[in-house]
Amino acid sequence: MLVLGIDTATPIGSVGLIREDEVVAEYVLNVIETHSARLMPALDDMLRRTSVEISEIEAIAVTRGPGSLTGVRVGVATAKGLAFALKRPIVGVTSLDVLAFNLRFYNGIICPMLDARRGEVYAAIYRGGNELERISDYLCCSVEEVLDLIDGPVLFSGGGARRYRETIEGRLGERASFADHVFDLPRGSVVAMLGLERLRRDESDDLFGFVPLYLRRPEAEVKLESGELPDKSLL
Repeated sequence: MLVLGIDTATPIGSVGLIREDEVVAEYVLNVIETHSARLMPALDDMLRRTSVEISEIEAIAVTRGPGSLTGVRVGVATAKGLAFALKRPIVGVTSLDVLAFNLRFYNGIICPMLDARRGEVYAAIYRGGNELERISDYLCCSVEEVLDLIDGPVLFSGGGARRYRETIEGRLGERASFADHVFDLPRGSVVAMLGLERLRRDESDDLFGFVPLYLRRPEAEVKLESGELPDKSLL
């Protein structure tokens, strides 16, 4: 099965193409333009260079969050548009699962973190080794609250862990280790692999009901509720 993977959950996006368990191609979108401006050109170029027709794609996998709200929406909207046009199944995966999958062969506890701003991170805790297992909920909270859940040695990854490294090391000391930067980004090929795993379990998502994963309400809603923004319905 030829599966397309799309990630736009972080500022550095990625698209990847796999055939069964083999990576056909992968692009990392570390450029100045927004995801909406660079995603489709990158996809078109990847297909052209691999001599793959878009009609050959058999399924579309996409990160549904957590991460940049705007970025995730772009990726989800693009994936839904392709799935609708091609009449293919759409499969959502989480950005934290993708980051953890990068380190799946690590025999120990793994904690990927993405910066959620406002002093918080998106995070989850996994047990690596022969089979990757998530052992916590998907979290949006302070770094300190994540660390409250951790007892032994942990391998951290992701931009959130980089940003709060001093806090993590101050709390955990030598129990904290950090993966190389190469493991910090969700990869399009891994998105496709996790999507393929779901498809092999006969799982897919409803195209019209598929929405991003929001672990926290948009900042504008919070400000409106607190009175920091005027309610436009009253203007």
